[in-house]
Amino acid sequence: AALDVRTGQVVGKTSARHTSAAFVAFLADVVATQSANKEIHIIVDNLSAHKTKRVVAFLAEHPNVTVHYTPRICGPSQRRRKATKDISMRKAVNDCET
Repeated sequence: AALDVRTGQVVGKTSARHTSAAFVAFLADVVATQSANKEIHIIVDNLSAHKTKRVVAFLAEHPNVTVHYTPRICGPSQRRRKATKDISMRKAVNDCET
C-alpha cells in the first residue's frame, strides 16, 4: 500500500504472488494517482522482485520515483524508522539548498 501523507489517501493492491510484474503494476498505479512533478518515495524490503531489470527500467522512466530499501539486518519497525529518517534528512537538505 502507498500513503499520501498530505491527504491521507491510500493506494492499495494485493496479489497472489510477490513478482516483479506485480510490483511494477503497483508502482504504475501509485504514479497514476500523483501529479507528474511530485516526488514519490517508496519504502520496500529487499525482496528480489523489488530489484529486477523491469523495476530498474520503470524507475529510469519515472525519475520522480525513489525507492528506499530497508536494511536487511533490522526488524520491520526499525526499517520504517530508518526510511522515514532518511526521507526527512533529504527534505531538510533540499530545503536548505533552495
